[in-house]
Amino acid sequence: MSLYTEFIKLSKSHRVLVTVVFLLLVINGIYGQFRVLFKYNDVRMDLPTFYTAAKICEPSNDLYDYSQLKKAWQDEQVSQKILPYVYPPFFASILKPVTLISFNSFQIAWLLFDYLMLSLLLGLVIKLLLQYWEIRAEIFVIPMLIFMVYSPIERNLICGQTNLLITALLLGMFLSEKRERQGWAGILLALSVIIKLSPAIFMVYFAFKRKWSAIVACLITLLILFLISLPFCGLSNWINFFGELFPKLGMPENIPGLDNAPTQPLAEYSLMRFLKMLFYSFGVVDFTTFAQIFHKIISAIILIFTFYRIRDAKNDGSKLFIHYQLLICVMLIISPMSHHTHFVFLLPGFVFLLYRMLKVDFRLSDVLLLSVSFLLIAQSDILPRIPMGEHRILYLLKPVKFYGLIMLYAYLLMMMNRREITDKAIETNVQPSSA
Repeated sequence: MSLYTEFIKLSKSHRVLVTVVFLLLVINGIYGQFRVLFKYNDVRMDLPTFYTAAKICEPSNDLYDYSQLKKAWQDEQVSQKILPYVYPPFFASILKPVTLISFNSFQIAWLLFDYLMLSLLLGLVIKLLLQYWEIRAEIFVIPMLIFMVYSPIERNLICGQTNLLITALLLGMFLSEKRERQGWAGILLALSVIIKLSPAIFMVYFAFKRKWSAIVACLITLLILFLISLPFCGLSNWINFFGELFPKLGMPENIPGLDNAPTQPLAEYSLMRFLKMLFYSFGVVDFTTFAQIFHKIISAIILIFTFYRIRDAKNDGSKLFIHYQLLICVMLIISPMSHHTHFVFLLPGFVFLLYRMLKVDFRLSDVLLLSVSFLLIAQSDILPRIPMGEHRILYLLKPVKFYGLIMLYAYLLMMMNRREITDKAIETNVQPSSA
């Protein structure tokens, strides 16, 4: 039964209500895209860093010297603050050709690239749904509606981030793994890790599940990409990345250019940030040290517990995708750099889980938990903008996306206890043979 058939069965008043909500979602999505187009030239947070890092990417330069990066950016004579470069050297190497065009042209090109990645991601999400359900009109409508109201997409488009690309690569990795194409899964994972290190958690997952073909393909691809980058960035930048920058990623405040106060609203939404706010709210003097200690302990517990729960994963049904989403949640929870833009990694999971809830396993507890989690993550940071004054305890209201993330993690753990469901069999009302 399609959603349209169910819609027709509603009373006239309910149909009007659903239609109004649908139109409001569409208007909100269109308005969000206007915000992207009009705010893009004013914000563009990460693009100066990408452009300048590519410009100075040479063996004789240090990509991670913030003063050197600022000096090169000042030569562009653009009144916009530049952030430090915190990506592996390979990313600056592949961006080297963009220095042949002006910065303004680069901004336009990157926005078009982000829209291309967004279209690719939408196509991959629809392909994901078709792995489990028969083709229906709502398989196209529901993802587009969720894409329209999910604020991390807008933030990625405004800031010029790489996260839409990483999300598409990781979803492509999952689809390849599900079809037992371990080589392709490893290659796509390597492409994401060489740009941003946090997806490396899936290398641990592949090793844990003894998917050695994926591990070998990933490592070979990483080696090839590393060698390709050497003529552009040199070995010294790789040494500086792992020797100087990488140890500081656990405490972004120690990185020049990212040294924001721990109570500022422009915050990461990670476990580390929550712990710092927690100890700060209760008046702990050395709250940063306490946060570091507890972050390591809790992160280790979460990792061990999560891998313990997925140890018996099978390559069938929707359970495999739930394991994939669990690792995405863990990646965001334990990473000290988790920010608003990174929550786009959760988008395919929300589409999948909301669609599954509507079509297969509709329960009130699921509706409450998943809907609240989605709303906390999809909203545009209303609470963090509220002035907190001298009431330190109110700072715990700021990381609302972190609370939504924890709720989603709990929901996924709850889903793992459910009986495996063959969705296409339910969708087509296929009954098991009694013969």
